[in-house]
Amino acid sequence: MKTTLLFLLGLGSFAYAGTPSKQVIETPPPAEPSIWTWFAGASAGYLFDEYETEIYSLHVGVDTPWKAGPFNIALFLEASYFEPDGEVEIWDDYQRLPVRVDLDAELEVIPITLNAKFEHSFGNGFGAYFGAGAGIAFVDLDIHGESSFGADYDLSDRDQVFAAQVFAGVVYNFNEHAEVYTQLKWLYLDDTENYPLEDDYAAELGFRWNF
Repeated sequence: MKTTLLFLLGLGSFAYAGTPSKQVIETPPPAEPSIWTWFAGASAGYLFDEYETEIYSLHVGVDTPWKAGPFNIALFLEASYFEPDGEVEIWDDYQRLPVRVDLDAELEVIPITLNAKFEHSFGNGFGAYFGAGAGIAFVDLDIHGESSFGADYDLSDRDQVFAAQVFAGVVYNFNEHAEVYTQLKWLYLDDTENYPLEDDYAAELGFRWNF
């Protein structure tokens, strides 16, 4: 009986040794989605209060993992450009009386601002947002002409002034990458050393691509 038991144990060990072992293949965990999403976009609009001219903008930024209540927070850098050619009105002293003078002017303004945007998604691709930013504006101004009382004006002004903006709008996402938006914006500009600039309102339509 003892001999039979030893024989059976040896036969079992031989059979087990001849069976190939199964290798355990571990499936790697899925990659976590990036919490920082970069985007870039452009817009065209119209300054409709003071300057009554077109405004064009480019921006690049990032969607952050931060939230403020129901709003997702994004940060972006934006550069805009507008050039309202036409007439300007200045006040001058003529015979010790203030006189309004209409002159031809060429004005170029390039505001560059760092902005924070707060966006809330409603589903079905729609969302709404608001935000604000501040930075600097490069101003190039040429004024020339002759007043009605014979005084000649020839002024060139190159300056950098403080700029700020507040904006709000709605957005529609076609897919995870492409979106279109429309917004209203208030643009503030400090005065240059020689010429007072006006704040203005713009209506804009833009496109953004999320990478």
